[in-house]
Amino acid sequence: MKKRVLLFALLLISRLHAEEIYSADFSTDGIGLRHDTNQPPPENGSAVGVNWEISWTRPQTDGSENFFITDGGALISEDWGGEGVFMTSAIDVSALDVAFISASAETRGVDVFNVGSEQFQWFYALDGGVRIAGEAINTDGSLDYREMIDVSLADSLVIGFRFDINGAGDGFSVNSLRVTDDEAVIVPMIVLNEIRTDQPGVDVQEFVELYSEVPDQSLAGLTLVVLGDGASTRSGVVERAINLNEQNFQGNYFVIGSGLQEGVPDLMTSSSLENNDTLTFLLVSGFTGAVRDDLDLDDDGVLDATPWEEVVDGVAMVQSEMPDPANGIDFEYASLLGFPTVGPVLRSTGSAGETELTVPAHIFRSPDASGSWEVGVFDIDVPESNDSPGMRNEIVGSGDIVTVITSMTFDVSTGTGQFLFTGVPGASFTIQVSSDLSQNDSWAADGVVLTGEIEESPVGVFSASFSDQGALGEAKRFYRIVRE
Repeated sequence: MKKRVLLFALLLISRLHAEEIYSADFSTDGIGLRHDTNQPPPENGSAVGVNWEISWTRPQTDGSENFFITDGGALISEDWGGEGVFMTSAIDVSALDVAFISASAETRGVDVFNVGSEQFQWFYALDGGVRIAGEAINTDGSLDYREMIDVSLADSLVIGFRFDINGAGDGFSVNSLRVTDDEAVIVPMIVLNEIRTDQPGVDVQEFVELYSEVPDQSLAGLTLVVLGDGASTRSGVVERAINLNEQNFQGNYFVIGSGLQEGVPDLMTSSSLENNDTLTFLLVSGFTGAVRDDLDLDDDGVLDATPWEEVVDGVAMVQSEMPDPANGIDFEYASLLGFPTVGPVLRSTGSAGETELTVPAHIFRSPDASGSWEVGVFDIDVPESNDSPGMRNEIVGSGDIVTVITSMTFDVSTGTGQFLFTGVPGASFTIQVSSDLSQNDSWAADGVVLTGEIEESPVGVFSASFSDQGALGEAKRFYRIVRE
């Protein structure tokens, strides 16, 4: 438990060693312009955001909507049909020797640069001087920008780009633009907070909840990646890759799901999450992979490819401690990346008294963000359900693992014995004794609480050695396991 909390704290520190000097604010929708065939094309013009401005030459008009505008936390454009320019306000770099520029951007559409004159190009300028232009980009895909600039003799820095892209559906999205005093880019303190993958009957209420300490935070540049297996491959396959580029928190919680007990997810997705199989959930920045990519080609539990810049947070829901991809038991990859795993858990099979080890159906942090992962119950409709998408996490029930004594041995000559029992992983238990169950407070009758050595396996199976000298001879004794 302590190791997980310590690791979490260290990960947060590692993301905060760079000081952010500038971040383009695209949070207000509608800054810029839209036009179509029902309106005459605008003249040369401009629009001003919080800490940037855009300008354009008179665009063409055609049968589709044309725009160069902020929308959903990004600056986007499609089929503009004329040159457009973005420029930041002057950034104060007088206290810096080196500035690091990092932008996340990508093309929109297919075969975007299909005319020789079409291109996208980043530039910067120091102290209002001449523009220093990067290479003109005319291939579809990433428009990301990374640049280290010597600013030791400068007081101000301006960053921008120019573009000329035409064609219905063709354009770009700039999701973030930051300047830091260090090469690392600050990633907001956003974590995975609650996950449900299974429930009785049809899984209509699957969800993944994210938590942010800063309300209304942008999710620009982030992707939720789920690793599992594939139809023809066995382990380490990208089953889901949910792009969060254009999303924003509404308060401190952001819920991705197919439906909820109450309300609607912030991001509705029809992609279902696999049941009864090991899954690794990763929140990453700068994702360049795709669904069905096999990241563990030889199925040895080690990733052969990591198509992302940084793993912001991660957790695995585990089916078994003994991976066997050839027989459908996948590897988890969270621990490899320094993140926790949860499971397997004991769950009733539906037959009286029978249980089986399987994947947790529901896990959640308690308390939010900083707490360790807890196991929720399988049935989402029972009173002890801990499901709280979009709300604060609280422990109500004890989860899928119930406290059950599976065996007991006792040596009457020495007064020593051993229990084997199941229970919630990481919980504290004591052994209590009574000699007379007919008393009102029978378990306190002898005033004895046996505190033998209780050892736990990661799956919630406990071994408890104890000594009870009062059980010597022919005395009748009753024992129970109590969770503290």
